[in-house]
Amino acid sequence: MLQHNNNRSAQPFPDDAPHQQHIGIPSSLGSSASGSSSHPPPPQQNPPPSQISQASNRSLVYHASQQDRSKYIMVADIASAKIFANIMQCINPSDIKKKREQAWAICEIVEEGIKFYIQDRTFQGVAAMKSGIFQNYTFSAPKDTKYQFEINVSVLIDCLILYGANASQGTIVKLCYPGVDNTLSLLLGEERVVTDCNIKIRKCELDPIDFKFREHPIGTKTILKSEILTDALAEIDWLSKTIEIGVELDEKTEENQDESLQKGKLFFKTSDNVIGSLAVYIDSLNEGVQAFECQATQVGHYKLSHIQQAMKALNHAEKVCIRMNNQGTLSMQFAIRATEPVTYVEYLMLPVDAEVELEDEDNSSFQ
Repeated sequence: MLQHNNNRSAQPFPDDAPHQQHIGIPSSLGSSASGSSSHPPPPQQNPPPSQISQASNRSLVYHASQQDRSKYIMVADIASAKIFANIMQCINPSDIKKKREQAWAICEIVEEGIKFYIQDRTFQGVAAMKSGIFQNYTFSAPKDTKYQFEINVSVLIDCLILYGANASQGTIVKLCYPGVDNTLSLLLGEERVVTDCNIKIRKCELDPIDFKFREHPIGTKTILKSEILTDALAEIDWLSKTIEIGVELDEKTEENQDESLQKGKLFFKTSDNVIGSLAVYIDSLNEGVQAFECQATQVGHYKLSHIQQAMKALNHAEKVCIRMNNQGTLSMQFAIRATEPVTYVEYLMLPVDAEVELEDEDNSSFQ
């Protein structure tokens, strides 16, 4: 059994804290939270715990003994429900076109932490929560064991926001996975109240896709502050179906003979629209660009809907790393604020021509 303890002087909730369960998430969306609230017992002789406003120093949801933890494959204590909700919002596939009932993601639990995947054949979003960001992380399974199931991200976010993330004092979270049941237990603690949400999960139909992005040489890499990318994409025509993303490498001048001092531009172009083409350039000398590496000018065409989904992570990111390998696969990696160590959300996208090739392969199988 692997257990990480990152609790910083946090005192557990007193054992006599009332355990409250709420009713409110529609069962049709895959969550059940039911029960009744009880009144707290008479005060004990022990002095009341001090109330600390900062989440990193607050108590855990409730004191769980080693015997309690042994009932579960995984138990993870998260210092802030709001931060957890922000990470989940980065990969939430639910939008106007896609109903909440379809907002399913793959959850993968391993010794190193928890990953959430959304994907199709040419697109994948991954939120990786390493064990170090949890106050406590217990994985009670043999090494290299992996557990996978599907969970509705919208329902998970609802529970975090309705019962936790809006609390003024902050709410801490405990995730418990039994390994054999069809629910994921989510406990949210605020002061002397604990809310227990049992979220329905289902078996995975498909494993996470391995796009083998890092197996091919990286042609371009740009690291920039999130606000720079936000301003640039605000100029894009979002009515287009595709977007051209690439890097132009400037010719070396006499003033810049050092090959390590590369100069160029990251650009975004849309053209399949009624107003004509539109291009936005980000110069490598922009003060918001922290790194710029380019072997040669490289361009790829991608679905704009995939970029729109990736932009959900931009709202919560401090900086962004944009890379392309020599196969044209695009990686957008977002460093999410307010987690230590940093939590990364990554989106991988195949170019449009690769999707056409996959469709041709499918069609050829029927001939």
